[in-house]
Amino acid sequence: MDDLPPPSLPLGGTLGPYRILELINIGGMAEIYLSEVLDVQGRRRQLALKVIHAELADDPRFVQMLKDEATLAVGLDHPHIVQTFDLGCVDNVFFLPMEYIDGFDLFKLLKRVTKGGGQLPVSVALFITHKMLSGLQYAHEKHDAQGQPLTIIHRDISPQNILLSRQGAVKLVDFGIAKAANLSSRTRAGMIKGKLVYMSPEQSFGEKLDQRSDLYSAGVVLYEALTGRSLYTENNPVQLIQMVRRAEIPPPSTLRPELGDVDGLVMRALQRSPDDRYQSAREFHAVLAEELQRQAPNYDAQALGGFMRSVLDEQEDAPRRVTMRRDHFPVPRHSVIPSQQEMNDQVPQEMSDQVPAGDLTLTPGPRDPSAPVGRVLLFEEGRETTSYDIDGQFVLGRGGDLRLTDGRVSRQHARIVFHESAYLLEDLHSSNGTFLNEQKINEIRELKHGDRIRIGPFQLQFALEGKPMNALVAPSGEYEPQQPAATASATAPRADIRSTKEEASPAEATTPQTRVACFKTALGDETLRIPITTKLTLGQSLDVSGDRIDGPAATVLRRGDAYWIEPTPLREVVTVNGQQVVRPRQLSSGDRVEMGSLELVFFPPAES
Repeated sequence: MDDLPPPSLPLGGTLGPYRILELINIGGMAEIYLSEVLDVQGRRRQLALKVIHAELADDPRFVQMLKDEATLAVGLDHPHIVQTFDLGCVDNVFFLPMEYIDGFDLFKLLKRVTKGGGQLPVSVALFITHKMLSGLQYAHEKHDAQGQPLTIIHRDISPQNILLSRQGAVKLVDFGIAKAANLSSRTRAGMIKGKLVYMSPEQSFGEKLDQRSDLYSAGVVLYEALTGRSLYTENNPVQLIQMVRRAEIPPPSTLRPELGDVDGLVMRALQRSPDDRYQSAREFHAVLAEELQRQAPNYDAQALGGFMRSVLDEQEDAPRRVTMRRDHFPVPRHSVIPSQQEMNDQVPQEMSDQVPAGDLTLTPGPRDPSAPVGRVLLFEEGRETTSYDIDGQFVLGRGGDLRLTDGRVSRQHARIVFHESAYLLEDLHSSNGTFLNEQKINEIRELKHGDRIRIGPFQLQFALEGKPMNALVAPSGEYEPQQPAATASATAPRADIRSTKEEASPAEATTPQTRVACFKTALGDETLRIPITTKLTLGQSLDVSGDRIDGPAATVLRRGDAYWIEPTPLREVVTVNGQQVVRPRQLSSGDRVEMGSLELVFFPPAES
């Protein structure tokens, strides 16, 4: 970019394992570079590298807060939050490797659109804010591995921190970093004024904040997106802070008359007292979803991507960069916080290492060569099923023979042992339990061909060599419905998002006339019926009445005669009859399943 000053780092040089390609932007706290690194498979991938200004790195209070907040940020995994991979340091230069978004921020979009007197379409402003609030809601409601709320507050919701890709993705960036920046007295010129505009009144007074402060800032962002003008135009910082504290704001329709229908929802977010605002990001998100459904029910990420390209005067999709995702990230060599795997390993050490080697209750025995080989099949969303042979014993866990990287999985969680001509499953005093055919086991159990094993969010199946594979499909009624998990999810397993289709058992495939359950949803003047046989994944490919769900949101499974909905951790919020689904829940006739502005009504086979 021609209007940027010279970069502090030489282009083409390296910082730790990262090669610096281009200076993207400079902010009050850091320089942002486009960089590349070798992924875990040795391929070059691009990411954004946020390099902290040197003068800030000299402040020990800032550095400690940066470490604490970066540790939280690395644990956030949501479609509408920019992924932070690590916090590294080389020669006292601190840097944050982050997901690169090929596009620009909302501030630059507003500048381009309004430069010639134009206005951002209302549907675009509502959609961007709605998706941003989805990420904010996830962060606000985040819990640790023990189920305790983390009480995350962003503190710097602003158009500059809402990134938009050419493909229509909406991503919130810089969680927690403002808290560290506020500690430093070495604030750059212009930084205070730019941040003051988006501060809540209580934040400008320096009071203790709660999450409702973020909702006020989100309201300011929506106000400016709708009106195309800054909430305050005062240049004197003393006068400006007084205006922020008074919060005397005219309705958006005074600047853009056609906004009368949204005055109420915007002004509620901008109330001076936190008690008069929306009380949660979930509530604000739901109100925006209703308004978006009323004004632009078919607006989706594809439409936003088309608008972005029109602003950029691009006729077709720009070539997609080979960017980095969290599961591509290599083990960091210069990290000053726990490594990525350790960040996922959120179970306390005293809980995860309770079973030292040599202190197991079963002694593995040699397998008779004539006996069938036992295997474990691992099913992961978006990946091919993988198979692992069992030789003597096979430990499942974060530090086992099959490494399952997730905060709900202990280091040595469970094991399969060949003992006296049988394969036995043993839970190794794990913190969250081991489930066999959806029943939590408290004692050693013998495994049979086709048995299903669940550890945390991971689905596995035991198989014997030579047995027919179609025997692995559980017949109707074989398993009891899964009971709700006792602890809330903290971290999702690493899996690519992919398009998914409904899967039916071989028995159902031969009896197409069998009545099955279904979802129904309004499609104009008609009703669309979505059948559910054995499994229906509500994922990225689901597009109903123009509403697209970003990422796998939930899975509906048939167990016996019952249908259960299981949410996908860290993805789009799913509600049943207005209540968020945080653990598996059985569906009943007429239940309303909602994801954003999409509403599906469940009907069992007898009523479908």
